[in-house]
Amino acid sequence: MNPVQSKIEQTAKEYLTYKALADKEAEIVKKDKDNFAKKAEQVGDEDAIYELYFDSYGSLELLIKDMLLLKTKLYNQIELAKDVFEVPKEISALVEDFKQPLMFAIIGDEKKIIELELYNQYRNQYVAGAKQIAKLNSK
Repeated sequence: MNPVQSKIEQTAKEYLTYKALADKEAEIVKKDKDNFAKKAEQVGDEDAIYELYFDSYGSLELLIKDMLLLKTKLYNQIELAKDVFEVPKEISALVEDFKQPLMFAIIGDEKKIIELELYNQYRNQYVAGAKQIAKLNSK
């Protein structure tokens, strides 16, 4: 096996490891949603509530971003190598539906949203989190 094939396989394994952990943590966060409010009430301190929120949701977002960077890396590796050798189907399948996740296009000096669905998803998550923190801080 040549070094490029080894690197692609290593990136694929790393991506799958991150994906499995992100899926597991997302499930925990989803199940723990009700407990979050109780924990936040017990903490009471505004700074501690923000830290709790980050520990529950923010760190998962960062893990997902890392996973996305690995998927981008894997996609680019496969694109560069696909004309040189055959990439195993189980690896190329990991990125077959992959789209570059740019949300904006810059036209002149203005930004235009090009991935509205992804933009709205991030916006909704942000707003929901901000509302939850505001609600907990008002108690």
